[in-house]
Amino acid sequence: MSSSLYPSSVVGRRDARLSPPEDRALVSLGTADLDAFLPWGGLPSDGLHEVCGNGAFGWAAALAGRALAERQGDMFFLRPPSLFGLYPPGLQRFGITPDRVLIGEAKAEKERLWALEEALRSGCFAAVLAVADSRDLTVSRRLHLAAEAGESMALLLCRTGGASAALTRWDVAPIAGDGKPRWRVSLQRCRGGRPAEFIAGWEHDALRLYPTALLGD
Repeated sequence: MSSSLYPSSVVGRRDARLSPPEDRALVSLGTADLDAFLPWGGLPSDGLHEVCGNGAFGWAAALAGRALAERQGDMFFLRPPSLFGLYPPGLQRFGITPDRVLIGEAKAEKERLWALEEALRSGCFAAVLAVADSRDLTVSRRLHLAAEAGESMALLLCRTGGASAALTRWDVAPIAGDGKPRWRVSLQRCRGGRPAEFIAGWEHDALRLYPTALLGD
């Protein structure tokens, strides 16, 4: 009996690969079903990923939690001073404890992008999460190269659209329910792979994401 959460007919449609994937360091999303949406068989831990939508912070926190679960190192969160503060109990449900988080602030987005690039290139962090909207192809390429050099996962909270060198772009909406994190996820861009839409939740005890439904054809 297959251990997949999906029927075999659905699994057959989830082959994300369009071309042979690059050889990269990977972090599992938590289940083989979710990893199969990505052409690498997991999420690259040394590159740029963009996250947008109303559920962007929760999804990015889940991805950062997966990175911290599988790698040594801390998380750096870079934000504008006016943005919401972090809620420690909320982060701990993703396995992100206060002793593994460093918070930085910069009012001007140009300064945040500079600090983001430096943090990524330093190699000191397993994941770097930042808020920045005015990125373009050149900026995103610099961030991606810095993430590769420092072997860090760059998670950029931004508006959707626009040219980008990011490995993936996710558009995420939260789903109300029983208090457990769940999201409607659209993988809009995936280098070497296909777009996908699905619903996923977070399992606190196992510190992993899991799929609950595949959307679309």
